[in-house]
Amino acid sequence: MRSFFGCRRRDINRSLQDLKRILLRPCAYLNPFAYLRVKILQDVSKETLESADEEIRIKRFSMTPRTVFTAPLITICMVILICSPGTAQQISSDSLSQDSILTPFRQGRWLSGLSGTFNSSTLNIESSDNLVSVNSYGLEIFTGTFFKERWFLGANIFVNSTTGDGLIKKEAESLLVGPSVGYYFLKEPYGSLYLSVLPGYFRIRESATVEPEGQFIQELAEGPGFATRMRLGFAYVISDRIVLDVGIGTTLAWVDVNFTSTIAQTSKTESIFANTTFFSFGFNVLLDEFFF
Repeated sequence: MRSFFGCRRRDINRSLQDLKRILLRPCAYLNPFAYLRVKILQDVSKETLESADEEIRIKRFSMTPRTVFTAPLITICMVILICSPGTAQQISSDSLSQDSILTPFRQGRWLSGLSGTFNSSTLNIESSDNLVSVNSYGLEIFTGTFFKERWFLGANIFVNSTTGDGLIKKEAESLLVGPSVGYYFLKEPYGSLYLSVLPGYFRIRESATVEPEGQFIQELAEGPGFATRMRLGFAYVISDRIVLDVGIGTTLAWVDVNFTSTIAQTSKTESIFANTTFFSFGFNVLLDEFFF
């Protein structure tokens, strides 16, 4: 823009200078009106230059607002775009997707593994100087998927075996089969605190043998029922694939048991309630697709 206006002004000056040289030749002074023509020419050139400067200033002023108001208009448009509902929803979805990338318990992933329980107890009867020891082992196999972010749904099979030695020899087996639901509280990549609930079909079989003074007494108990297994634990994730978890929980069981005794040669059915506390540890694998 400056070069255009500058060139125009130089052209006007050059034309006026050429006209002055023609009028100021020596022969021009022989004419009595030569001085008057030169004076008029100087006034005309001064007015022409002033009008050219005025035109340049007007054109520059007319183009200035485009530059002055462009930046505020862009800023206002950006603010309106960011505050619009669609943009806010997009930002919210981007934030959720970022959380999904951080947590290993993402929607669509599969979790499969093994977990075990163990407990041991002893009972000392002072009157008979007998020591009774009871050991219990449990194994759980499960697989499932995250149907929602950090929400797990799976299928579980849990078996437990108990043995006791001493005054009373005891053997017991139990089975629990059912679906499980779990929730992982944290979004951290290293793992999360979780809570799981496993309700399902429960069945128990137990035998107890006593041999006082050479006599053999045996009682059998067997029956089906319903049980709920609740566990609170922590799952530690390694390389977004391997999960090591530890937890503590309780099992509540309602069972209709059929008792049989070798003494009376009779049997009877009773409804019993059992409550067991356990400690568990597990080794699990996270998969993006179910490959079994």
